[in-house]
Amino acid sequence: NIDQSSIYTNKLMLNHSFSSIKVTFSFFGLSMEEDDKFCLEYILDENSEWKKRKCWRGFVDFENKVWYDNTSIKINVEDAQSVRVRFRCEGGNNRDDVLFDMVQIQGLK
Repeated sequence: NIDQSSIYTNKLMLNHSFSSIKVTFSFFGLSMEEDDKFCLEYILDENSEWKKRKCWRGFVDFENKVWYDNTSIKINVEDAQSVRVRFRCEGGNNRDDVLFDMVQIQGLK
């Protein structure tokens, strides 16, 4: 179930004031295998489907039991009234976890 394996923001009002946002966060993978991943996704103005901005695969992009701090990704939000952001885990079983901390979202002009 996507909702059970996701964390996401409420609608963030942009009012066409920003060209992009920067999402900065720390994460810690636990029991993630090579075919498991987590993705950063977003939706603009809630008029479309969630879009993947970037995915991280276990053993390819990160190792388990290691904190990765200050990971930053920019998302183009030009001409958008609002945005929502979510992290979604695509694991193979119930023991696949990703812990998140220090999530910050900053508007950029």
